[in-house]
Amino acid sequence: RARARARARDAGLELLPSSPLLHAEADVATWCDRFGFPAVIRPGVRGAARSVVAHDLATACRALVAAGQAGAFVERALPEARHVAVIVVGDGVGNAIHLGEHEASIVGPAGVRLRECPSAGVDAALREKLGMGAADFVAAWRFFGAASVHFLIGPDGVPWFLDVDPGLPEGFGLHDLVYGTDLVGAQVSLAAGEELGWDQDE
Repeated sequence: RARARARARDAGLELLPSSPLLHAEADVATWCDRFGFPAVIRPGVRGAARSVVAHDLATACRALVAAGQAGAFVERALPEARHVAVIVVGDGVGNAIHLGEHEASIVGPAGVRLRECPSAGVDAALREKLGMGAADFVAAWRFFGAASVHFLIGPDGVPWFLDVDPGLPEGFGLHDLVYGTDLVGAQVSLAAGEELGWDQDE
């Protein structure tokens, strides 16, 4: 996540105010005091633990301990934020396209997370900004294959980079259905040494 954040910053994406990677509870306390509560405790490595919205120092420190050797970032919380993910595909040599976004903030019955593609809360201008920002980000990284680039969008409509998740993302079938793409086939073709074969204008 530290490298992804640095690359996102280099690509011109907005990042929420955050600490450096921390491993000591005293440092977590310092940064929580700086940002105030609630604060987000985000593990330094994706999958090391769950991100936690902490409303007190004890919860923040427990989240740090749960992250283990990966450490954690303390991030300023963004109240009432929506989570939107953009699917991208890169060819590993500096070319990438985006395949639209889906809303990942909708929680259905029994806490099941639902996805809406395209997001009804994203207008044409924001869609262009999210999509091209995500594509430029992975292109500069010379990323190979499919991934999802995640953003938080606050009430003011400003998108903030959250994370990047390499590999076939959850909800990719929904994008295939909406946009007529074949993400699995695209990954197979890239792995066989073929060109991406898609143009963003398509």
